[in-house]
Amino acid sequence: MKITLLCLTGYLIIGVAHAQSLQDSVSRAEFSGDSAVNVPTLRDVIALSLEKDYITIKGGYGNIEPLIFEASVAPHYSLSFKDRNFGFLGTFKGIFRMSNKYSAPVLTPSYMPRITLYGWSAKQVAGTYPVWSVMLSHHSNGQSARFFNDDGETNRVNGSFSTNFLEISSHNFVSSIIEEYVPGGKLIAKVDRKFTIDEDFTTSLIIHLPFNRSPELDTLHYGFYRLKSSGIIKTGGLSVKTEVFWIFGKYLNYGSWSSRRFGYNLTYAFKIRFIDDLDFMINFYTGEDYYNIWFTRRLKVLRFGLITNL
Repeated sequence: MKITLLCLTGYLIIGVAHAQSLQDSVSRAEFSGDSAVNVPTLRDVIALSLEKDYITIKGGYGNIEPLIFEASVAPHYSLSFKDRNFGFLGTFKGIFRMSNKYSAPVLTPSYMPRITLYGWSAKQVAGTYPVWSVMLSHHSNGQSARFFNDDGETNRVNGSFSTNFLEISSHNFVSSIIEEYVPGGKLIAKVDRKFTIDEDFTTSLIIHLPFNRSPELDTLHYGFYRLKSSGIIKTGGLSVKTEVFWIFGKYLNYGSWSSRRFGYNLTYAFKIRFIDDLDFMINFYTGEDYYNIWFTRRLKVLRFGLITNL
């Protein structure tokens, strides 16, 4: 348990530090006069679309087993090119649930290494900066035992789970320019201005690929095709992220328009005055359990915790 906590703490510190360094680049983008000197860079784009680290206080309220915490950690490594409107982002994402029982085991953690290609427009279109991305991701749980127990039930203790998927996304970032004034209210001539993002809307198509995946996923009809739409709105000390998704194609034994195919994820993040990099989080989630081999369960849970700045 102590080793697991130390590893998670280290990952969280690395993730927060690197995310903050990327986000700082957004506030340093310079504008002069009435036109922008710098257009959005890869660092700007990445800082606005980073997967956020979070840790919950216990498991929350709902149909989830007793937990000490659930944590998501996602250190990022970027590669960009001078005078090019594209770049790459490598991420090692991990999701961990520590059970609130003897020895506090972390069973079947989700390992999700991924690489993402980003491209973007240097000009605003209808008030937004269009960005697209293509992500190749692995998802497994590091286990090697049989998927099913002898009684035919899913082996959620050490059953092997593995899949790979593409996520193709279109992003639209709505920006604003904050003018700086000298005392007395007079606008500074040729002043640097801050490039900020007020809203972020993303639509994604997810396709699970037919290689190196657990054969049981085909037998059960895991749900290999998904549509996802999300948005972030920031105002003052509050950020709100909402996400909806739909699983289409064959999915378990559910009809094409069954409510079990839909999911909803809502997160409120409140700034903490004495902490720069972390927000207080309130999250409500209902939908397929995203924790690898637990996918046959539908979660409905309200939880609280800490999250890196949305």
